[in-house]
Amino acid sequence: MFDFLTHLFDTQGFPPRWHCGDWSPAHGWLHVISDLAVWSAYFAIPCILLYFVLRRRDIPFRMVFCLFGAFILACGTTHLMEAIIFWWPAYRLAGVIKLFTALVSWGTVLALIPATPKALAMRSPEQLEREIVARQGAEQALQQTNDELQRQVAALRASEERFRLLVEGTRDHAIFMLDPAGRVASWNLGAERLLQYRADEIIGRHCSCFFPPEDAGAGRAEEELRQATAEGKFEEENWRVRQDGTRFWASVVVAALRDEQGQPRGFAKIIRDATIRKQAEENARQLAEEAAARRAAEENAQAIERQREQLRVTLRSIGDGVITTDAAGRVTLLNPVAESLMGRPGAEAVGQPIDAVFRIIHEQSRAQVVNPVVQVLATGQAAGLSNHALLVARDGSERPIDDSAAPIRDQDGRVAGAVLVFRDITERRREEGERQQQVRQLAEAEERIRAVVENVIDAIITIDERGQVQSANPAAERLFGYKREELLGQNVKLLMPEPYHGEHDGYLANYLRTGQAKIIRIGREVEGRRKDGSTFPMELAVSEFALGGQRFFTGIVRDITERKQAEAALREADRRKDEFLATLAHELRNPLAPIVNSLQILRMAEGDLAAGRQARAMMERQLQHLVRLVDDLLDVSRITRGKVELRRERIELSAVLQNALEASRSFVQAKAQSLTVHLPTEPLWLDADPTRLAQIVSNLLNNAAKYTDRGGQVWLTARRDGHEAVISIRDDGVGIAAEHLAYIFGIFSQVVPALERSQGGLGVGLALVRGLVELHGGTVEARSAGPGQGSEFVVRLPAAEAPAPATPPPAVASESNDGSTRRRILVVDDNRDAAASLAMFLQLIGHDVQIAHDGPEALEMAGAFAPEVVLLDIGMPRMNGYDAARHIRAQPWGQSMFLVALTGWGQESDKQQAREAGFDLHLTKPVEPEALEKVLAELTHASRAPS
Repeated sequence: MFDFLTHLFDTQGFPPRWHCGDWSPAHGWLHVISDLAVWSAYFAIPCILLYFVLRRRDIPFRMVFCLFGAFILACGTTHLMEAIIFWWPAYRLAGVIKLFTALVSWGTVLALIPATPKALAMRSPEQLEREIVARQGAEQALQQTNDELQRQVAALRASEERFRLLVEGTRDHAIFMLDPAGRVASWNLGAERLLQYRADEIIGRHCSCFFPPEDAGAGRAEEELRQATAEGKFEEENWRVRQDGTRFWASVVVAALRDEQGQPRGFAKIIRDATIRKQAEENARQLAEEAAARRAAEENAQAIERQREQLRVTLRSIGDGVITTDAAGRVTLLNPVAESLMGRPGAEAVGQPIDAVFRIIHEQSRAQVVNPVVQVLATGQAAGLSNHALLVARDGSERPIDDSAAPIRDQDGRVAGAVLVFRDITERRREEGERQQQVRQLAEAEERIRAVVENVIDAIITIDERGQVQSANPAAERLFGYKREELLGQNVKLLMPEPYHGEHDGYLANYLRTGQAKIIRIGREVEGRRKDGSTFPMELAVSEFALGGQRFFTGIVRDITERKQAEAALREADRRKDEFLATLAHELRNPLAPIVNSLQILRMAEGDLAAGRQARAMMERQLQHLVRLVDDLLDVSRITRGKVELRRERIELSAVLQNALEASRSFVQAKAQSLTVHLPTEPLWLDADPTRLAQIVSNLLNNAAKYTDRGGQVWLTARRDGHEAVISIRDDGVGIAAEHLAYIFGIFSQVVPALERSQGGLGVGLALVRGLVELHGGTVEARSAGPGQGSEFVVRLPAAEAPAPATPPPAVASESNDGSTRRRILVVDDNRDAAASLAMFLQLIGHDVQIAHDGPEALEMAGAFAPEVVLLDIGMPRMNGYDAARHIRAQPWGQSMFLVALTGWGQESDKQQAREAGFDLHLTKPVEPEALEKVLAELTHASRAPS
């Protein structure tokens, strides 16, 4: 089957149909045209079906239509293949298409089988017509029913009108209707005469307005309606109130009204005035009560006297202070305890107003507190003092008290006085204060402990003797991924991977039995397991405590994953640093060997000019290599510390790439490699530092050539991608393993071991490339299919708009300077060879030169020699170059000298420090002779060059 599918489009072995049998052109074209005509029709029919299905989304059996269209389209495809085979004998493909057509055909058949009963079940037009006729008959019957209802409504309205006339004509009875909520719904003339409300004033108001205020407040109106609802009818005689507030004795009947389903519709209420009958009955009752009251009064007088005597004995025996008053608030009685607490005898207090003998103030504000007796007499309700009340005795002493006052009522329920009971709570206040202080201290301690446990970054888990979790803080929830509720009651080994999980129960049992501890009170590094099954290293410290006769264990857990990763990263960084230092030593020593050899050649071949030139060229190449290594290191350091400043300008990418190609072409050609360059045909502009951009491309080209075998290929491609410029450097060299792609741009990362990198270099080039690209706001990416598969580095930089055409500046005659001016120059350097070689060079180009080897010597010689230019080293013994420059500038003769810092310290901070010390220019060693010669040629006596 696989072989058949792989040769599906293969026509080998099958001649076109034109070459099969005796096909004449006329016969063949007849079949071709017929098949194409059938195919076009088969293609048009599904299109029409698709249009029909899309326009009629309510049509049934949409899927059957779609399958039928697919069947027709597949049939047409077989005819199309029949025509194609005349030229392209793809008989295997034609057979597959016919097979597909057969499958679609049977799929259509299978879809039609269940759809056929549904289609047969659809109603016919005759059935639909019968349904319409039946619906019209139902509508006519409904119209007849509606007419009958309207006749019944008219009859009901007539009956209602007769009832209304009857009710409104009754003037001796108030007859009105209430809705289910008790609001007035109708009002007759009798109600208006009896209750004095007009209909427009009362309809919509609640029936409680007819009740006296005390009954209305007690809910008598609602209770009346509830009873009428429950029993169907309610009758009573009681007081009612007219609109003007006068009361009358009313005979009331309330009937509940319900609809046919028994649901409440409202209430009918009838009220009749029975005041005259009630007054007659009340007069008779009062006469009988007065006679009985006289008899009872005599008996009460005797009982009251006995009660007073009993009260005096009782008040003298209780431990609280008791004071009684009359209705006017004057003291009538006080017991000995009250006399003692107030410091006032009873004979003096009796008859006095309560405020005069019982003075109380607020403990904090010192304001007078309202006497509870006054509140009781005013409200008739019991009252007590608020907290922090002090009783002021007659002698001015104060003591905290707790009291309560209650009304004394007579037989009619009227307030006849008040009784005040109070006690000294000094001792109780002291005990409560001590208890509150203890509770407060315990609560504060508990809150501090809880705050520490809840907010500490370490996980804290407490377990019992069985290993079950009793508590867990939020840090434990975050660390292990479990909710606190999920942990409580679970065995703590839930949080442990193997082997700790299987060993935990046995270890805990052994400790409880023998006391031998491996972790408890010791602490160690173990592994933990989160809810998702992942494990992590953690530091565990366990302590034991007892509570309520049980032993508990608290574990403090700290996730040390980051620490472990940091330790591993430090070890890896240390390994890379050692390898980098070894590489640095190797790369710095390599150029020294040819330099030493060239010096020996110069000594031995003094008369051989060709050998001397060859030796000098070799020394220059090796020196340039050393300078390049040092510059790469300094550039990476500056980028790391953010000290690099780009000199951006609007540049065209192709020109920069040409400069980079010139710098790297010799390296590529030296290995006989093929360099293919594809540059954009249209100008591609960037806002970039051209020098740094050329450095990026040159480093990547050198890197590609370095790790590509001799005779290999390197491709440089540049193009525009939207708003970005894309530069790609690709090679077919050694490639990069997938695990190395993540850190290939690191400063100490070496994909190939140092001993195997015979091409040279420190391995900082890619780190430098990434830093410079990111400073430009771009990205760099490394790609490789693996070792031996080559690699590609893609740089993306923001593109810019083309610059506006610039007006060429007017031509200015340049001032010729051939550097022939003879100058006095002082060279200061503690390295004698460096000072001597520089002085020799300056003398050879025609300058008057003297040498000093430290700061004090430079000051002395500068004063005597009066040089125009001082080339001053910074790092020197006795006095460094900064201090020497300051001393020179402090002298009158040193104001016009041109001071140049000539040093190996080349950071931006070093340049800033040189400017502050008074230097005009800062040059980093080694200085190209041409650059120094140019500085001296441009120097004038009139002005010092800027730094």
